[in-house]
Amino acid sequence: MAMFVFPQSSKRFFGMMLALLVFILTASQATQGQSPVRIGLSATPLVSWHRPDNAAISNAGARMGFQYGMLVDVALNESGRYALATGALVTMAGGSLEDNTNLVFSVNDVNRLQYIEVPVMFRLTATELNYYRFYGVIGMVPGVNIRARGDRSYDPVQILIPAEVNRKIGNANLLNVGLEVGGGVEYDLAEHLTLSAGLVYRNGFVNIYDDGDNDKITLNHVALNVAVFF
Repeated sequence: MAMFVFPQSSKRFFGMMLALLVFILTASQATQGQSPVRIGLSATPLVSWHRPDNAAISNAGARMGFQYGMLVDVALNESGRYALATGALVTMAGGSLEDNTNLVFSVNDVNRLQYIEVPVMFRLTATELNYYRFYGVIGMVPGVNIRARGDRSYDPVQILIPAEVNRKIGNANLLNVGLEVGGGVEYDLAEHLTLSAGLVYRNGFVNIYDDGDNDKITLNHVALNVAVFF
């Protein structure tokens, strides 16, 4: 049975991110007594791709993906211009890889990955200008893999080695962590209804596949964040 691999370094990093989240929430409550919190829903199209560090393994193409879930902003000051942005998201991403380590044939993978993510980000919002508020975000996004499937083919020996369709990716690491940075704009549609849209880039830090060697393959993406806050 295929099993996910959970590296020890990733465990420590995930623990640090959870500790940071608890600290920020505790500090916010201690300084304000009762921090304003706003909750929203997001629907985010994205384009993701792999970045391998082995010259024999190359990125063979990007993949369209999607992200959705609940967002929570916790204000860190009275004006709400500085906030902790977190939530619970489901992210569907992936990409294509071409492995040329074998001298006889190449291995082509089209991978589809799914994560549950809890962002830990700082959100900085400018003062309102003509009913619009511009914002920037930066922070870490740890995620836990809940599904890893892919299609594998062999070139140029497809006749001798059948393609594997919708196969389980048994060497997918359980944890993924990336640095996300971006910005956008908000507009108030009503008293308790705000539309938010922005563009973000995520740079993956963690090797998402464990092949028993020192090779590292990270997962990056560019996303158009669209959300409604209530």
